[in-house]
Amino acid sequence: MKEFAIILIAGLVCLIMAGGVAAGGYFAKGALIHILPSGAFAHPAGIAYDPNTDTYWSIEGGHTPSNIYEQSPDGSFLVSSTVPIDGRAIVYRPEDENVYIRDYNGGLYRLNLPFDGTVTSVLSDVFQYSQCGFAFADGGNVFDVYNGLVKEYDFATGAELASFTLDPLYPSNATYPYNCMLASNGTAYYVVETVLTSNGTEYNPI
Repeated sequence: MKEFAIILIAGLVCLIMAGGVAAGGYFAKGALIHILPSGAFAHPAGIAYDPNTDTYWSIEGGHTPSNIYEQSPDGSFLVSSTVPIDGRAIVYRPEDENVYIRDYNGGLYRLNLPFDGTVTSVLSDVFQYSQCGFAFADGGNVFDVYNGLVKEYDFATGAELASFTLDPLYPSNATYPYNCMLASNGTAYYVVETVLTSNGTEYNPI
């Protein structure tokens, strides 16, 4: 599985390979792969790598329909279109080799591939918050996080199966976006926490 980091700088989303561990978290280094697209009034909301096609899907949230893109590793566009939801996260699910999108209203949708501009509703009203990040793990179940609380939902029914609270260093208030970023490699979970140093400087280890 490829590991990558997304950095938002002056409105540009840069996809770079990630590597190394420092201060308890990953740090980004290596070669810039390409710049992800961002519309003038849109908000980049997520990226998913599809190993079946060796391509990257990205989605912009904040409006309906949402802009969606598929790019090859060299940055070439294979898809530049829209889907009829307000997408807020996009994730690849290895168990069924599909790409899923969470929308602002709490629904989980499968992106219909080959791409035809449509999505299929899978679950409704299963997430804690409209901006929750989500991931698949534990056999393909759905996980989300908000303010340090992680919940697991059954992929087939949406029923809540378990929940747990993260390290106390995790923000206890709505520090967006650090309160709702979550990723998984299938067995481990990665979140971003906010930490203040003695001189007041904030950093955000994974």
